[in-house]
Amino acid sequence: MAGKRIGAGSNLHVHFIQGGKLSIAEQQLTLQIGDSAIPYAVKQGNPNRVRLSFSEDNLLCIETGSGNLGQFERNFILSKAKWILKGYRERLKDFEKKNALLSALETQILLLGKETKIDYLESDRTYFRYKTAGPFSVYAPARYIQAHRKTLLYHALRKFAGQYLGKRLDHWSEECKLDFNQLRIKDLKSKWGSCSSKRNINLNWQLVFLEEELIDYVIIHELM
Repeated sequence: MAGKRIGAGSNLHVHFIQGGKLSIAEQQLTLQIGDSAIPYAVKQGNPNRVRLSFSEDNLLCIETGSGNLGQFERNFILSKAKWILKGYRERLKDFEKKNALLSALETQILLLGKETKIDYLESDRTYFRYKTAGPFSVYAPARYIQAHRKTLLYHALRKFAGQYLGKRLDHWSEECKLDFNQLRIKDLKSKWGSCSSKRNINLNWQLVFLEEELIDYVIIHELM
């Protein structure tokens, strides 16, 4: 598709590009807006509706009634180009900050308030193990450890956060006789947690860097 100019007086151009292989079975799709190449994926959603959202890894998710991009869908995306570009750039900054944090924590982290060594060990599958006062061990195939160490650490810590924070939330919910509906582990920018009117509790995965007493304080606060 040829590039199109966005609105009067704008210098933004949009191109839909199908590029090299993303994985064995997928093609990388890129939306070029100005000088930003934004990866995207298209899937089938509600009929007669186009929905745009970003995944946690900054992939633009496009839902259309057919699961394809026709002229109507492309024109809609064209009209939302400024919103897409702004959202992508904001998330890219957050990703870079997170990457810098993970780089600093690549061999040692402050886990539950204690200095903890990180071990990367070869395995056919990807998982982690952690025991109090022991190392935080990340298991993965050797090629992933060499090429994607930060990503492996991030997902391992997110999974650990889900398990640990879930147990503490269950404990304090029962102890305080305060019910909640659902726990979600989030990448929150400026707070440790929140609780919605439906009693859905959101907790920042980075809570696991704090001392256990502080983690419990945040959890009790959100339950209240």
